[in-house]
Amino acid sequence: VADDDLSLSEHAGELAEGQHLARVVVHAAEQRERLRPLRQRIQGIEKRLAEIEVELGRIDQQMLDPEFFTADVRAAQEAMHRHGVLKREQSEQEEAWLGLHDELEQTGA
Repeated sequence: VADDDLSLSEHAGELAEGQHLARVVVHAAEQRERLRPLRQRIQGIEKRLAEIEVELGRIDQQMLDPEFFTADVRAAQEAMHRHGVLKREQSEQEEAWLGLHDELEQTGA
């Protein structure tokens, strides 16, 4: 009879461990789902930052050519204006990215 009690006790312990594991898995899945919009916003910002880098690189490359500024003054002015707009947007996007990462860290993810 003592062996049967021990066996039942072991089974109860295993059942409790299994239930705990199930709760942990469910909690992790719920947290991933809650954080999905935050992670998607971060990914969107990262994508936009990459696009900005490409465009800034293209403009920077153009500005390396001294003739760029004299061949078409209006185009050069527009490019310089666009460069400034992109640099501001880049700064704003980086700030937003940092804020979202702080928010993500506060969730413990």
